[in-house]
Amino acid sequence: MIISFRKLTTFSMLAIASLQVTVNADLSWLNESEDYGYVWQLALSANHQLDGESCVPTSWTNSMVYLQHEHSAELNGVQLVQSGFSGWTKTVLTLRSSEFMNTSYPYGTSGYYQTAGLENYLNSTGAGPLATNFQGMISAAGYVPLSDGEEYPGWLLQCKPTFGQLHNWLKSGAVVVVDIIYANSGADDEHIAGHAVALVGLHWVDSNGDGIIDQDENATLNIIDPMDPSQSYGPKGAQAIGPAKLTEVSVWQSTDPETAGYLLFSYQQYGGGKPADWLGVPYDPDPTNYGTASGVIGGAGATFIIGGPAGSCCLVTGCDAITQDTCNTLGGTWTVDGSCDDCPEYCAGDTNNDGFVNLDDLLRLISNWGVCP
Repeated sequence: MIISFRKLTTFSMLAIASLQVTVNADLSWLNESEDYGYVWQLALSANHQLDGESCVPTSWTNSMVYLQHEHSAELNGVQLVQSGFSGWTKTVLTLRSSEFMNTSYPYGTSGYYQTAGLENYLNSTGAGPLATNFQGMISAAGYVPLSDGEEYPGWLLQCKPTFGQLHNWLKSGAVVVVDIIYANSGADDEHIAGHAVALVGLHWVDSNGDGIIDQDENATLNIIDPMDPSQSYGPKGAQAIGPAKLTEVSVWQSTDPETAGYLLFSYQQYGGGKPADWLGVPYDPDPTNYGTASGVIGGAGATFIIGGPAGSCCLVTGCDAITQDTCNTLGGTWTVDGSCDDCPEYCAGDTNNDGFVNLDDLLRLISNWGVCP
C-alpha cells in the first residue's frame, strides 16, 4: 500500500550532534521488541480514511512505549503515552490532531508538523527539553521550501541518513523513526509517497572493509511497520494482541551517481485488508496482500531520555525549573507538580531550606568548608 504524504513527511526528524561515524566491521544492534507498542495505523478509529495516513504518529507512539518501559524511573511518573493498547491508540489520535502533528487526508503529516508536533507533545506531557533530546537528518532529495510561518528546528540537519548513525542512535538508547520514500513515487513540488516506521534493530557485516554497504552484504533494518505491527490481532482486527512484529528490510548503498550515498531499501510490505469498524463488523484480512516496497531512506530521527522531568526547585538563591537530580545536587527542594510560589521565603543561615536555622545547617556548612572552586 502506498501512502501519500505532503512532501517532507518522510524527511522530518530531529537533530544530530555529530555525523562522524567510524567504519566498523560489524554494526549490529537489536532492542527488545516486546517493549515497543504495536498500534496498527489502519484501524485507529471509525474514520478509517485518515487512518491510512497516520504512520508518523503511530510509529512515534509505538517507539515512545519503549521509552516509557525503559525509562519509567527517570520519568518519575510522567507518562509519555497512556497505558495499555487503548491508551496507546488514544496517544496516536492525540498526536495526529491539529494541535500537534496535524495529520490530514490525503497528505499525511508534513515534515514541519512532524518535528513541531513531537516536541509540543513531549512538552505537554512534562517531558520537555530537560528530560528529552532530539536528533535527526533530512535528505536533500525530499526537501522543499516550507510554508509561511514554518521553520525547522536548528538541530535538524540536511544530510543523508547513514547506517552508522542509525546504529549509534540505537546503541545510545534512543528510539528511532525512519522515513522512507517509495520508488517511482511521482514526487513533485507538493507531494510525495512515503512511509514512517519504528527502527528496532539493524545488522551489517562489512565483509570487504570498504565502509560501503554492498547489495550482496545482506545489511538489514529490523522495523515495526505500522501497516502490520503485531504478531496477531483480536476477533475484530482493530485490537492488536502483540507482541510487536519485526519486519526485516534489506538496505544497501547506491552506485548510481544520481542517488550516490543514499541508503536504498526493499522489503515485503503488508497492504492490509478491510479494517474492522466499531459497530461490530469484523476485520477482513487479506493474507496475500503483500507487495515489494522499495526506494530510498530520506530521513531519520531519534529521541533520547536524558534526565527526569522538569519541576520546581526551591533554593536559597531562588527557584527554577530543573530536573530532580540537578535540584538534589544543588541542595534544593524539588517537586514535579509544585510551583515556585510554594517556595518558602529565603532565610539567612537556612542552608538546607527547611525553614529552620539549627544544627543541621551548621553541620552542612562545616561539611562544605574550604576553598570554593
